[in-house]
Amino acid sequence: MKKIFGLIYNDMAEFETVFALNILGYHPSLEVALVAESRDPVLSKAGLTFVPDYSFNEAAKLADVEGLIIPGGWNDQQSPALTRLIQKLDAKEALLAAICRGPRFLACAGVLEGVKYTTTYSPEAAKAAGEEDPFDRENFVDEKVVVDGRFITAIGSAFVDFAVEIADYFDMFDDEEDREVFRLEHKGLG
Repeated sequence: MKKIFGLIYNDMAEFETVFALNILGYHPSLEVALVAESRDPVLSKAGLTFVPDYSFNEAAKLADVEGLIIPGGWNDQQSPALTRLIQKLDAKEALLAAICRGPRFLACAGVLEGVKYTTTYSPEAAKAAGEEDPFDRENFVDEKVVVDGRFITAIGSAFVDFAVEIADYFDMFDDEEDREVFRLEHKGLG
């Protein structure tokens, strides 16, 4: 079975990706697994504890990975091991999906060159964090969700649409009508 990794880290905004991971758990040929710096438990911003299935180093050794889904949050530390994992998945042309401040991890790994994206991590937020803006703002698109091939990015409040785009990437809908009905129902509009 092919794996989809959900990145977890301390102070993450877990709600931004849990719905997408839940949907993918119904895919008949995908296995959802959590990945973090180490196998130690991770505490989300909401105080929920998550236990990783793999460390970044362990995950980088696996060949059967179809993608990585990255939440935003309040912890911008990026280890060399995470950068290597992102770059390896990029080289394999795997799905790289990130929401809210999560695209910052992709930018810091250098994989967004020429890719259209969105994020809530503004140049002002980077300055306030005491870092240089990691993004090439030329490709920034001011939309709720941006899909550019195997890259899916979104602002934090668009977590349902983000999840729908990820599910669509893995062909989980019968057709466009099925996709739209699912999206509207899960936004409380259907």
